[in-house]
Amino acid sequence: MTDDIQLREVLSSLEFTRLVQCFRMAVGPTKLVLGFLAVSAIFFVGWTMDVCTTTVVINPDAQSIAGGGVCTGEVFADATELDVYIASPDRLPAYIDRYALGSDEGGGKGRQGVFSTLWDFASARFNFAVVSLLRLDVLKVSASAWLCVKALCWAVKFHFVYSFIFFVLSGAIICFTGGAVCRCAALEYASGDKLGIRQALRFSVGKAGGLVVAPLILIGMMLALAVMVYLLGLAGNIPFVGELVIGVGLGAALLLGALITLILVGLVAGIGLIFPAIAYEGSDGFDAISRSFTYVFSEPWWMVFYGLVAAGLGTVSYLIIRFFVFMVLIVTYSLLELGVFHDSAGVSKLGRIWARPEFLNLLASAHGPANFSEGISSFLIHLTVLVVIGMLTAFVISFYFCANTIIYSLVRKKADGVAVSNVYTLLGEICPGPVGEEQDAG
Repeated sequence: MTDDIQLREVLSSLEFTRLVQCFRMAVGPTKLVLGFLAVSAIFFVGWTMDVCTTTVVINPDAQSIAGGGVCTGEVFADATELDVYIASPDRLPAYIDRYALGSDEGGGKGRQGVFSTLWDFASARFNFAVVSLLRLDVLKVSASAWLCVKALCWAVKFHFVYSFIFFVLSGAIICFTGGAVCRCAALEYASGDKLGIRQALRFSVGKAGGLVVAPLILIGMMLALAVMVYLLGLAGNIPFVGELVIGVGLGAALLLGALITLILVGLVAGIGLIFPAIAYEGSDGFDAISRSFTYVFSEPWWMVFYGLVAAGLGTVSYLIIRFFVFMVLIVTYSLLELGVFHDSAGVSKLGRIWARPEFLNLLASAHGPANFSEGISSFLIHLTVLVVIGMLTAFVISFYFCANTIIYSLVRKKADGVAVSNVYTLLGEICPGPVGEEQDAG
């Protein structure tokens, strides 16, 4: 009897090995297509908003920037106000005053969109983080992540209306798609059943309220509590009485601060569990929040352990997929280059319309088309490679939600003793037929 108990304990401790299935699940066609649709939708939103408004001041004469002392020597096409903010926030007002005129003092280029600015900056930071990770330099990886957080702060601080609209729409797209991917992953992991795109999207439509509203509830709670502390600070401006109000109300402010901190910790650590909770249980947003917070605070060490294992597997998986994509591009480019002649200057037509792909720069800038037809060809090549990069990004999204789905099932089993095969199902969801009455799977 004792041996059986010990065997079960050993097997239970090895359940983290189930996370290895994330890779196989993440490359499933349905989940990749769902991720690609999300990436495409976010790009369309950002591109449309950038076409409608260009508010980011740039200096077209700048060729490089230190990147706040972390990425010294990296080359940028233009130095933007974001680059200046990262390097030295105090210099930003003077920079904007100098280059905001565009054609008069800024070299004729002037401004660009917020989305394209964030995308270029985040791409450079991500590539730098990948190089640092290969060198096992964790500090530089952390520094790159922190710079991305600062970039988001810049967008919200200096382009609030744009950022509010873009982040709300992008967040809704990710939440909706995440629910569909988690639903596919939950059924595949629990019972081996696989959903099609239509069934997965139908589930997200039915649970759209919980998927989108749940994160907003937590953010709204933090904002409400923060406003209360802010109002106490405003009351402190009252002459003679204000300082007394702060002194008397400090205890309540600390309590509110503790609640904000707890919600923030639960949001950061548990937001990945909200979507699997809805996918596994068929619950609403409030129940999903309750479950995610319960598991985060009742099984913190398992959450940290599973998260680290998933992060390690995700990093290796991403590098493998990226290397495969790079090999596809470079092999194709090299074979095309063999058949394209060079001109008298030694430059091939292929080099003018498509720059040689690099592992850390899959979409490098070409030398420049020489005529109209080469311009069209360069645009089509650029668009095709963007689709390939979009599929790579879709894999990252798919892996994230698949990993969190498995983590949810493992933590739920440890906290509540619920088997991983216990998943909420809909009649007709797997087998052909009308979707109607709901049932619970034991």
